[in-house]
Amino acid sequence: MDIQQSKDIDAHNAKLLQSWGLNAVDTATPGNPSDVYGYQIEVAANFQIACTNILSWIVRNDIKREQIVAISTNESSPIDGDAILTVVFKRQSDPTMSSLKALQYHLISSVQEWDQQYASALEVSAIKTSEIISLTYTARNLG
Repeated sequence: MDIQQSKDIDAHNAKLLQSWGLNAVDTATPGNPSDVYGYQIEVAANFQIACTNILSWIVRNDIKREQIVAISTNESSPIDGDAILTVVFKRQSDPTMSSLKALQYHLISSVQEWDQQYASALEVSAIKTSEIISLTYTARNLG
């Protein structure tokens, strides 16, 4: 994704959020001492796109592992809604923090119960010798 595409996505997300009566996406530079926490919201047609966009944003803004406070998933509507992915992070970083340049995501079927999804995530983590930063769940179209 190039810089112009990224700006277009940010502008689209800001307009969509405003149409829902929410504030525009906060894309301020991490490390701003005037505010302890920041957030980034990605809105997309599906979670595959939202995850790809949020990972690109994290890498582009050099957000470190220790800065991540929460990653959550939501939807704009219970049926055929847009995927919404939110990352809350601490703005402050330092050189001892871990890079997320190799950050990846893995989507697991949401028709499984939470315990099954958690077990699947642990299996993926063990196979890929990776560490889970966040595990989120949304009951897409399940009532």
